[in-house]
Amino acid sequence: MALTNRMLKTMGIEEEQRDQIMEAHQDTLREIREERDQLRDQAAKVPDLQRQLQEAQEAAEANAGDEWREKFEAEHRALEDYRQKVEAKEQERSKARAYRDMLVTKANVDPKRVDRIMRLIDLSKVELDEDGAVRDADEAAKAAAEEWADFVVTKRTEGSDPENPPADRGGKGPKGVSDIAARVIREYNSRNFGLNQKEGE
Repeated sequence: MALTNRMLKTMGIEEEQRDQIMEAHQDTLREIREERDQLRDQAAKVPDLQRQLQEAQEAAEANAGDEWREKFEAEHRALEDYRQKVEAKEQERSKARAYRDMLVTKANVDPKRVDRIMRLIDLSKVELDEDGAVRDADEAAKAAAEEWADFVVTKRTEGSDPENPPADRGGKGPKGVSDIAARVIREYNSRNFGLNQKEGE
């Protein structure tokens, strides 16, 4: 089912947040198309490598020499390594796209903060179903929403009393940032800049 603005409105998401989610979703679709074209170009190289492999194999059989046999085996390994790298890269990209889309559309994570989360996600633990979506997406989205609660877009309930808004969940952290957000910032600074910050700094 395609994600639509009407669907997000039905879910009670405000217009500004709906626009952000739809924009992030469209960016994801554009990335998918671009990566599809790149992979198509890479796949176009495979027949040429297979032709070279076939020629090497035929030469090895004709000469039955160690030199040709070694060349054949080396090119066979090169082709297999290349194929595995292409498949691994495609799989990693597919997982990243699917998980990012799940965070925005199911876990209601703020699209502006998704990149921070993705830097900390271990994609090797992400599994996809036959449709290319995150396996058990509802459960995964619920777990993600709890883990990254401070990055989740808050839905506004129609008819709520504006004079008594929900209490700010807040938390301790640098400059009023919540605990989870502060932890993300510390881990990112430590990983990318070698900065070791203590809690509350």
